[in-house]
Order: sequence, then structure tokens, then C-alpha cells
Amino acid sequence: MKRLLGFFALAASSGCSVFGIRTEEQPRHEVLEREGRMEIRRYAPYLTASIATRGTFEGTQRESFLALAGYIFGKNRSAAKVGTAAPAARSTKSESISMAAPVAMRESDSQTWVMSFVIPSKYTLETVPKPLDARVELREMPEEILAVARYSWSFSEERGRRYERELRDWIAAHATYESVGPARFSGYDPPWTLPFLKRNEVMIPVRAK
Repeated sequence: MKRLLGFFALAASSGCSVFGIRTEEQPRHEVLEREGRMEIRRYAPYLTASIATRGTFEGTQRESFLALAGYIFGKNRSAAKVGTAAPAARSTKSESISMAAPVAMRESDSQTWVMSFVIPSKYTLETVPKPLDARVELREMPEEILAVARYSWSFSEERGRRYERELRDWIAAHATYESVGPARFSGYDPPWTLPFLKRNEVMIPVRAK
């Protein structure tokens, strides 16, 4: 995954430096509560491009990443106006899509993982280029409330599960919210970012009790 995130950051010019300075767009949200590394956030709707791949957390990453990278770097259909004389015509061309952060993984079932890239907010489902790869799914995520645990160092299933357990314990002890869905594992940085400055997160959908 480190190599894949490195390729993503380099190719997409994400703007994250060795010192962890991030300039890429992130989904709009507000922090409702904060306690140490834990937060409750309300996210506004946003678009994702996702692909589901059967296998393990580590084993599915290369195939999933390459399919999504292919989509954002031009393997898509973009309708563009051509010419100014009558009659008006339209042609289909590819379009490179600047990506937002983070890159996220979630478990669909015991043998399937879903990787998602966030689409910049300038697009809607009507205007975003359509993928040529039928496996890539465009989706508008609804407004939702997420419990989030932030951590640094490596982005791996083992480390993510550790913080998932801590987050679920925190939610269970919370007087206001309860979990309502599976965890998502999100990474924000390329491998050359100093390890202690890397931003990784576990996110779990919650609702008011």
C-alpha cells in the first residue's frame, strides 16, 4: 500500500510534502466532538469512485488502485463541446481528474474489499466523467456522521484493526452515539512523509441514540 500511495501522490500531484503539509481537497465536514485522538464528525455529501475486489486487505490494493488510477488519469468518457458554428456538436474525450483525499478501504464482506477515491467537489454525478472500466462505480455519499480515530505511522490492516477496536470501545462508552456500520480505513500521505507525521484514520458510521 505504501508504494501505491506513493504513486498516487506523485502522479496526482497531491501537494503533500515530506513534512506532511497537505494541500489537496478533502470532503467538507464539521467536528462535533473531540476527545484525544477520537472525533465525531458530520460530513456533507461528496462523490467517490470505488471498486470492489475479492481478496485480502493487502492483496487487493494493487488491482484496485490501478483501476481507479486509470479512471482518474483519463480512462473515462468526458463530453465536451466542439466548434462554434451550427450545428452544435459534441465529442467524447478523456479527462484527467485531480483527486481529493483520502484513499479509503472498507470491507464489503469477508472476502471483498472496496477501495475509494474522493472526487473533487466541483463535480456532480451528472458532470463527472463516466468510467470506461465497468468495475469502477461512481457514487454520491450521503450526509453522515462518523466516529473517527486518527493515528500515524503505517497504513496496514493490522494497525487499522487495532485503532478500530479502540474506536469501537470509545463509541460503546459514549452516551450520545452508537455505531451503525463497518469501519473504513483511510490514508492521506505518500510513503516519503515522515512516519510520525503521517495521517491515517479509522472511520465508523454512527447515529444518535
